[in-house]
Formats: sequence, C-alpha cells, structure tokens
Amino acid sequence: MKMRIAFGTLVLLAFSVTGFAKTWEDKEHQIALEVDEGAGWKLAGANPEKKILLVADLPGDPPALSFILLWAPLPPSQDSIDSQFIVNFEAGHLQSIKDAGATATKLSSRRLEIDGMPAYESIFLLEMVGKKMHQVLRVTMANSRMYMLIGQGTSLDPKNDKVLLPLMDSLKFTAKPRLQPADQPKPDERSSGIVDETSSSYKMGYLVGRILVGLLVLAFLLSLLRRLIKKSKS
Repeated sequence: MKMRIAFGTLVLLAFSVTGFAKTWEDKEHQIALEVDEGAGWKLAGANPEKKILLVADLPGDPPALSFILLWAPLPPSQDSIDSQFIVNFEAGHLQSIKDAGATATKLSSRRLEIDGMPAYESIFLLEMVGKKMHQVLRVTMANSRMYMLIGQGTSLDPKNDKVLLPLMDSLKFTAKPRLQPADQPKPDERSSGIVDETSSSYKMGYLVGRILVGLLVLAFLLSLLRRLIKKSKS
C-alpha cells in the first residue's frame, strides 16, 4: 500500500514539474494545437483583421521563441500546393521582408503532411535591426482555407528544437478534410519559374511577411523601451 502511495506521489510530482499539454482549439476554423504549459508558452488572443488566430511567445525580452498561426480563404483558382504556388508564395514573402529593410536567406524547403494533408515547409535565416533569427514557415490547405504556421526566434535551432517544433507538429483538423485528387502534386508537375505578382499566392506570401515583420519590429521596440525605462530608474 505504501509503495502504491509513493508511486502515485512520484507521478503527480512528475506532472507538476513537466506541466500538462493543454489543447487550444479554434472551433470556427476547425483546428487545434497541443500547448505544453511546462515550456512556458504565453498565448495571445486572435486578431481577426489580420487573420491571426494565435500568437504564442516564450518569456524573454524580446521573446526567444515565437509562434504565429494565420489563415486565409482560398480563391476558387487555388486548390493545391503545386510548384507554381510555392514560387509565387515565397517570392511574395521574401519581397515583403525586403521592403521592410530586412534580409532573408532561404536555407531549405521540403514537402510534408500536416494531419494527413499535403503541406510545404521553408526555413529561412532572417536579419533585422542587427538581430539574426531562424524562421520555419509551413503552409497547408484544408476546408477551403489556407493555414500558415510560423515559428521563429533568435535561439531557434530548426533541426534540434524540442519546444517550438512539437507545437507546430501538433496541429490537427477538428473537422477532417477530404483529400481531393487536386490536393496532391503530380510527380511530373513543372513550374514556369516566373513569379506572378498578381497571383493570390504572391499576395498571401507578401501579407505573411508584412505581418511577421510588423510583429518583430514591435517586439524589438517594446524591448528597447523597457530597457530605457529600467535604465532611467536605476
């Protein structure tokens, strides 16, 4: 009996130390994430105007790691993540960062699946206001929507991260989408390689870049302001 009580106490202690996984869900957009409370994530509310569903930061000044989840309605002409979509989306994303006075270097890209749906991932090295950080950008489509998951931070290691990537990996669709034949890229698909700046995918990529840069600038400015206030009081 004593051994059982002791074992139960150890289990409770283990959970109290590591924290519980908390399910965050957006019923309207039919998605959910598992948030590890033990990691220290601080969640912020949605911003419907900017199509932001969730912002999560780790404690820091500025935050060492950040996660942003966005969405956009899919136009009738876009039904899959094909090569031309990727060309246009990445071009818009990079141009937006360049227009903000920052630089972005693409390190890698790959196709993957998010909860059974085709997805695409790009990893960038960003440099802005004297700071360097890695960014992981994932895009998927389901239920007539495009979802964009962005993880970034000055301390992010895209290959060995154990805090941010599990959060990104946990995304699930609460309303299971049906996989249409058009969703799967054809083995022989080819892109023209020509960027179409009038395409919806270019505009969505540009919008993502603009939102991210805006949030980063705000974080750095707030960090600088807090330091100046602290310095004036000392």
